[in-house]
Parts: sequence; structure tokens; C-alpha cells
Amino acid sequence: MKASETTGREIMKVMKTAVKAHSEQNLDLLLACFDSGEDVTIIGTSDGERWRGLTRIRKALSPMVQLPGSRAQAYRMKISKVDVSAEGRVAWLAADCEHSITVNRATKTSKARLTVVFRKTRDGWRICQWHKSKAVKDKDTYRAKQTRS
Repeated sequence: MKASETTGREIMKVMKTAVKAHSEQNLDLLLACFDSGEDVTIIGTSDGERWRGLTRIRKALSPMVQLPGSRAQAYRMKISKVDVSAEGRVAWLAADCEHSITVNRATKTSKARLTVVFRKTRDGWRICQWHKSKAVKDKDTYRAKQTRS
């Protein structure tokens, strides 16, 4: 179900805008990439990072980008190893994701996996679900935790 070239380009245009919004810490630009339905969901990497509906998403993300002093001196997000698939008016993307944040001249980089689900609307493709998960660094520790569960 690989996406057509046209759909792939359209999805990547939305993703470039979302990545730009992340990098600029521009919440309005980021949320403009999302569908308007109240079942839109973001699932982050930490406990409690699950928000449903644009109202809750805006409320949850606003403190991260709008409080005085909360903005990093530099924030960068990039995606790689991108795969886009589609079926009708639904498309999905799987990618590797890297975040770099600089505060007080110290840069911290983290890697994650990203899956994004899109729905085609009259206004073009919109994000319905955004899910990031941290890449497992130590597979043996991960397997040990799974066998204890």
C-alpha cells in the first residue's frame, strides 16, 4: 500500500511544516497541520503524554513553547528513513526522529520513532494521530523487562 508519488509529496509537505513548527516552537503552525476533529491524538514518549482533541493538545503543549524563559536557545527536529503508505483517504508515515535542544550552550540529542496517521480533507492532508516512542538502546534489558511482565 505504498503511497502514490503525489500523495507522498503532499504528506511530506505537511510533515515539513510540522517539523518546521517544532523547530521554531510555533504551536499555531503545528496545530494547523492537524485535523479539526476532537479525536485527534498525540502520544508522547513519557508517562502522561497522551492528549486527545485540539483543545487538550493546545493546553498541554502551550507551556512548553509560550512561558517566558522556557524556550530553548536552539531546538531542532529532523526525520529520516521515512516510509509513507496510503489507502483511500487515509495515509500513514513511519520514520526515525532526532531532536536536538540547546540550553546554556549545552546540546542534548535524543532519538525516537515516529508514526503519524493522516486523513485527507477538503483542505488537504491533516494529521489525526502523532505518536513518538523512544528507541530502545539496550535490547537485552528490554527483553528482560518483557519476560518479567
